[in-house]
Amino acid sequence: MMRCSSTSSQLRGRVAYRSASTTIRAPRISGSVRFAAAASYHGGNLATDAPTSPHLLAPRIKAEVYVAAATDDGSYPPAMAERLEASLTQAGVRYETRTYPAAHGWMMPDFPVHDPAAAERGWDDMLALFRRTLHGEA
Repeated sequence: MMRCSSTSSQLRGRVAYRSASTTIRAPRISGSVRFAAAASYHGGNLATDAPTSPHLLAPRIKAEVYVAAATDDGSYPPAMAERLEASLTQAGVRYETRTYPAAHGWMMPDFPVHDPAAAERGWDDMLALFRRTLHGEA
């Protein structure tokens, strides 16, 4: 089985999280592709009361998950973060969450709230995740 990773940001931050619970049939390689890592940056609404809330996928997740949030982010308040983390912990998912002292959108260089220092740390964290999960580096 081939491994791959997914990353997304903002409203699409849920896409990376959802991909972590997915195995894709890949006829061209005569097998399947499993997501080994998923990184979500300033993804909102990851743990809501909706029946389709992403946190409900936690029992299906096989990938390692990284969720990066900002202290100033109304779409991912602390109570939601706690709910997401509880679902991941209960499902036995390997994960890391980090809340950056920044505003929602800090990773995006063309956003007025771009925070170069926080963005650099975010990139470092994501690349470490990919090295660990895709290349087996400690």
